[in-house]
Amino acid sequence: MATTLASQDFALRILLVEDNPADARLLRQALLDAGLRFELQIEGRLESALRRLAEERFDVVLLDLSLPDAQGIETVRRIHAAFPQLPLVVLTGLMDEEAAILAVREGAQDYLVKGEGGGPLLVRTIRYAIERQRAEEALKQSEEVFRSMIEHALDIITVLDGDGAIRYESPSVKRVLGYHPRELQGQPLTSFVHPGDHGAIGELFAGRSAPRAFEFRFRHKDGCWRTLEAVGQNLTGQPPLSGVIINSRDVTAR
Repeated sequence: MATTLASQDFALRILLVEDNPADARLLRQALLDAGLRFELQIEGRLESALRRLAEERFDVVLLDLSLPDAQGIETVRRIHAAFPQLPLVVLTGLMDEEAAILAVREGAQDYLVKGEGGGPLLVRTIRYAIERQRAEEALKQSEEVFRSMIEHALDIITVLDGDGAIRYESPSVKRVLGYHPRELQGQPLTSFVHPGDHGAIGELFAGRSAPRAFEFRFRHKDGCWRTLEAVGQNLTGQPPLSGVIINSRDVTAR
């Protein structure tokens, strides 16, 4: 059944997974009272909800944690595993708020205690869930683009932890220095740097500062020394990187 109100430019498609008809009626009325334009479909079991989601497009799912064929956090896990990009709001009773918080950790965008807050709170929760899911997807896409750039960079990208151990090496280290990235991960960078250049590396850990340029010699896997021109910056304590990043290239021939 579709309900149309002039307060919205488009009808929000909502799937309510709820086996209690009284609760379903109350939720529908709350949406009407809030002036939301929506199309509400109701499924009373998890299995039928999963089939419906596979066949139709929905903007958000409102999920009761207590269903005839599924109980508790397992309902969230199954829907999130099958449709990870779909915004999910958990509906819970007063005594199940702890389970609802766990549901958010398992992939739900938000939760709402049944009967609390009325239509305005319900609408705000739905909109927040949709906006949060979109933000998460945008961040994921930007991270994938950034990762692709790093993985295909000609320069060597190195990330060190706060103790100077190598946390990450880009694949280009194999071409330039002969090591597979896994061979270097967890090793102190200074184990491969010429002793005369340890000071240049140490200065990166002296304090957080702007990027600084320097050169250092790195032992190739075949035993020879290669001169690398680098730019490093201390970003420890600054998530999500929380480390020292070094961008370097081989200038031995020069």
